[in-house]
Amino acid sequence: MTGQEFARFQAATMAHLSFSLTLACPLRCAHCMVATVSPRDADSASLPVTVARRFAAEMPAVAAMGISRISFTGGEPFVAREQLSILSDAAARAGIGCTVVTACHWAKTPSIAARTLAAFPALDRWHVSTDVFHRDPLDPVF
Repeated sequence: MTGQEFARFQAATMAHLSFSLTLACPLRCAHCMVATVSPRDADSASLPVTVARRFAAEMPAVAAMGISRISFTGGEPFVAREQLSILSDAAARAGIGCTVVTACHWAKTPSIAARTLAAFPALDRWHVSTDVFHRDPLDPVF
């Protein structure tokens, strides 16, 4: 990487914020770098909804500081659906692009996948984590 390329990379990262919404995930992928917990423990392992609302109220100020993109990760961010919706909707209203990183365990059928996509209109980039560990849940959709 040249010095100029590195400077562009640094500038981009200064405009990008990431939220790890939960440590909960229904999958147990050997490659995963997150020490996840069961979805039944999601309440204790997720960003509290009250905190998500507080952060959501600050999205216009975050945008004014130059943040142009927010990524939502986990665990599995769709285990914390309410928090994901609150934060992504607020970010989009403030003009901030929203990315989600998901294993798509919830996409059991094309109709379920379509409903989930429609339920989160503020998410404009979807990064699907896929490998042999995710094959069975994703086969019906992809």
